[in-house]
Amino acid sequence: MSRTDLLIGGFTAATAVLIVVGSLEILPALDHRPLVSDKFEHVLAYAMLVLPAAVVRPGWLLWLVPVGLVLGGLIEAVKLLKDGSELVNDLVAAAIGLVLVSAGSFTLRCLVALLRNDLRLPPDLADRLD
Repeated sequence: MSRTDLLIGGFTAATAVLIVVGSLEILPALDHRPLVSDKFEHVLAYAMLVLPAAVVRPGWLLWLVPVGLVLGGLIEAVKLLKDGSELVNDLVAAAIGLVLVSAGSFTLRCLVALLRNDLRLPPDLADRLD
């Protein structure tokens, strides 16, 4: 494993721990009044979970996105047992964050490849664009 892989893995693991601690409110000092919507916080947190891998190791997204969804599901199940929360809404917000970063990363990589002429358009599509 390279240093880059270890750094990305460590950052992703640390982000996952922060998501668990923040979501389950394990530390009372972290109880806060959100500056933005709770759902927007979910989108941002899960987007940050996959951002390093999406930028540097996009192949990792094939397993990291499902793991992120499972993590979100487990957290919401625990919150549901603890005090009854909005299970579906929070899980959908987490999925939106994961998909936004994954799709954005893929789109950006395709645009860069097009600009470098590494990615060729099919001839019939290229003719229609001219």
